[in-house]
Amino acid sequence: MTFTLLIDNMPSQSCDLHSEHGLSLFCKWHDRNILVDTGLTGKAMDNAKILGIDISDIDILILSHGHNDHTGGLERFLQINGKAKIYASSHIRQYKYESNRHGVPHDISPDINTVNKNLTRFCFIDTDTNISDGIWIFHPKNDEYQRPAGNKYLSVDYETKHKEYIADDEIAIAIKEKDNIIIISPCSHSGLLNTVHSALMVTGQPANHVKAYIGGLHLLDEEFENDQVEMIAQTFMKHYPNANLYSSHCTGEKACRCLSSVLNDRFTKFHTGYSFII
Repeated sequence: MTFTLLIDNMPSQSCDLHSEHGLSLFCKWHDRNILVDTGLTGKAMDNAKILGIDISDIDILILSHGHNDHTGGLERFLQINGKAKIYASSHIRQYKYESNRHGVPHDISPDINTVNKNLTRFCFIDTDTNISDGIWIFHPKNDEYQRPAGNKYLSVDYETKHKEYIADDEIAIAIKEKDNIIIISPCSHSGLLNTVHSALMVTGQPANHVKAYIGGLHLLDEEFENDQVEMIAQTFMKHYPNANLYSSHCTGEKACRCLSSVLNDRFTKFHTGYSFII
């Protein structure tokens, strides 16, 4: 199984590739071409062309949640790709998303006009679903562990009410490859440990079958708590002894250093253009 970061906050060493505050991840699995999220703009599609990845060949697009740094490239994707089924939570059509990070409230909603114009392409998933042999889309539900403190900057407007963002639109992906489980959660607003636990509940697999976790962890530098991040790393290392962690995007520099110091070579900080095989 091959993964390539089409775009991420962290730039590539190649000056030809764009980077931006957003994430788009390509996965090649057997004969399936899967794209998870589209980044903030259409630049991920430009990067795909440079990297030799044909966006028109994508079979499945999964939008992990409604924030525009994960959905902003949707219109550009649809201009290139005419066949992929698009999976997302129905909430992305219902919520108006807002962030007040850095003290200035601003709209971070997806382009709802683009969504509504292409409804025949969408499959809205609000329950845990096996969308293909070996591929699950699930909603992290476990709250045994603390969720990222950075969620406090996020909110939604829904049916005339303004409320805190509880990530009930967030979907993650679990892929079963032989006896291995690979988990993808681009922002992990529900928390890494809660997400892994939910993936095991959905797939019915034991903890030692988790091979990898890929995604941002929403551990922001301004909300960094060393003890909390160290606990996450120690718990991940103990409970999932065969799993590697690949992260960047919304995982701050301080959190990355802490995770690396605990997990050592089991932690990889990815960047735009980074490709790896699991």
